[in-house]
This record gives sequence, C-alpha cells and structure tokens, in this order.
Amino acid sequence: MDWTLDEQARRYYYYDDDTNETVYDDGRRFEGVRSDMEWGRAILLDAPYDIHEHPTGLFPERADEFSTSFPSEPLDEARYKFVRNLGEGTQATVGEYKDGKEALAIKTYQFQSSTNELYHNIQREIEIMGRLSRHEEAHDYMVSLIRWHKDPEKHEIKLVMSPVAEGSLCDLLLRQFDETTEVIGEQFLLNAIGNLAQGLAFIHLSSIRHKDINTQNVLIHEGRAIYADFGTSLIFNCLISPTGASFNPTESTLYENAYAAPEIVDGAPRSTKSDVFSLGCASLVR
Repeated sequence: MDWTLDEQARRYYYYDDDTNETVYDDGRRFEGVRSDMEWGRAILLDAPYDIHEHPTGLFPERADEFSTSFPSEPLDEARYKFVRNLGEGTQATVGEYKDGKEALAIKTYQFQSSTNELYHNIQREIEIMGRLSRHEEAHDYMVSLIRWHKDPEKHEIKLVMSPVAEGSLCDLLLRQFDETTEVIGEQFLLNAIGNLAQGLAFIHLSSIRHKDINTQNVLIHEGRAIYADFGTSLIFNCLISPTGASFNPTESTLYENAYAAPEIVDGAPRSTKSDVFSLGCASLVR
C-alpha cells in the first residue's frame, strides 16, 4: 500500500485497486484516482508542522501549542547577564550570557502568533535539540540545548545553549584567506573532519537529518568542530525509512547551492546521504 500526501487536505491517501476508490487516512473514500497528487508521494514530509505518528511514518499536523517532549522553564530575566552579541539573522539573535560563572549562548526568537510557520519551526528545533542533548556523547558533536523559556507577553522564545563557541568554521576560513600565516593546520583539519563525521553519524543514528550543513553552521570550540543550528532539521522514522528519505519539490529553495546535494538542487527525493554530501562540501577548505 503506497500512501500519498494530499497537500490541500493535509491528509494521506492511497488508491484501492479492488474498489477503484481513493481512501483517506481519516476513513473517507472517494471513487476514482487522485493522480493529480502523485508528485506529493512521500513517506516523510519536510515541513514546519508538529510531528505525530502515522501509518506511513510521521504525519504533519498543525497545533496551537507546543507539544515538545522537552519542557520549558519559567523565565527569570535577572538570571542571565548579557556579555556580547554573537550573531543576528532574519529570524533570531544569538548572544553570550553569564548564568553565575557559566557562559551560555542564548538564541532569541520573536514570533507573531502560535499559528505562524516560525512558531512551529522553533517547536521542531527544540524537540530535535532536546532529543539529541539527552545523550552524553552529544556534547562532543554539537551545541546542546540546556533549557528553553517562553515569554508570551513579549512573543519571545529563548533557547539556552552550551558551549559558547569561539567562532564558526566560516570565520576561520576567512582568517586563513586574509592572513599570510597558516591558521588552519593539517592536524586541526583532520581532527575537525573526523569529529564532524562521527557527529553526523550520531545525528543520523538518532533518526535526525540536519539538512543545513555549511561552514557557518559548524562552530569551533576548544579546537573541536561541532554542529549548530537545527532550525530546519527533520526527525524521521527509521523503521519506515532507514535513510530518512523524503520528497519535497519546493525544498531546494531553502538551501545554499554551494553545499546542497544534486538531488536537492534538482528537487528530487533526498535522504541522510544529502547531509553527507553537504559535509563533504564544507570540508573542502584546502
């Protein structure tokens, strides 16, 4: 039985050859074939929706409230002391803060309502980082989520993370290109690529695809290269698709072509192998 996603109805359906009917997952049946939706055939859908179990794997469905398994904590504004700005993007700002003597990175999102796309993207990012951060080995490979806070009055969500990196791989490359002396040594490069490869294996074994590996999303901390920014990552059901295979013909517009695998640029099905390709591109620094 092959399930297909009806993008408009947000429901999966399959065609029953015996009855010549299109059968939806909510039990509705219609005579004939929905061939116009063949492009949406997928086990998993890369989309900013809450993740629920479904016969085909993960079923996307919007919700008004966070359903993450990583609960929030009440926000105490006086707890964190601002140190410096680390970066600013179109959707969030990141700053270094002190919690007592502990240095932390806090990523602050501002959202308009609990029904907009950004809100659900944040929810997915928290769920993914929370799942990974529960494992002790995660701290060797990625920025970990310590806790998160939601401020409904300010329409803000704060992700408290550790460690605070010295910079990104992109920053390091720019220094290498600007300076005459060697900044990136051979041993550092070998260690960095090895750690990133092991980290990606850990992420994939946790049934997660990063989906946005590039030199800006690889941070350098105490000589180690670690992953950051899981804002577009995907949880997949390894029992249904061991490689996290998915199909979203519009997804290629979200990626930097310099790091995107050919199947993403072509709008074809992609999987964990697409992450491996992106890591290879990010590793071509010499």
